[in-house]
Amino acid sequence: MYTKILVLLDGSKISECVLPYVEWFMKVSKLDEVVFLKVEEPLKMPRGMETAVIPENRERIEKDANKLAMEYLDGIVARFKTRRKTKVRPMVLRGKPVEVIADYVTRGQIDLLIMATHAYSGVQKFFSGSTADHIIHAITAPIFLVTPKDRPPDK
Repeated sequence: MYTKILVLLDGSKISECVLPYVEWFMKVSKLDEVVFLKVEEPLKMPRGMETAVIPENRERIEKDANKLAMEYLDGIVARFKTRRKTKVRPMVLRGKPVEVIADYVTRGQIDLLIMATHAYSGVQKFFSGSTADHIIHAITAPIFLVTPKDRPPDK
């Protein structure tokens, strides 16, 4: 079955709708490891404004964002660490989310990716873009998608 699961979180309540499913997988699978991943994008500046932020401030802003992301994930991980023998750890990576996630899934030998999706379709999806859709097409590992409307499995 699954031994290493990657859980994508972005800090939103929508992304956290996957947590009951992670707990369920921990109960029904003999997992070795669960990694909670948050990808931080590099600071973007409007065209022509790239020099408005001095490099030292840019570095500090990005370092602070990483620190906040890790604190957020540490809180999530704490909810799961005491329950199982499964290794549970947080990870913050920087870059373009789809590329970073695809690379990590490949290098990290991930058996299953769990992530939330808004479940947009048709015109909504066309105009909003879909990170989940891009990830689905970028990786070969199985993906378990959850929408906020889904009902978590019985415990």
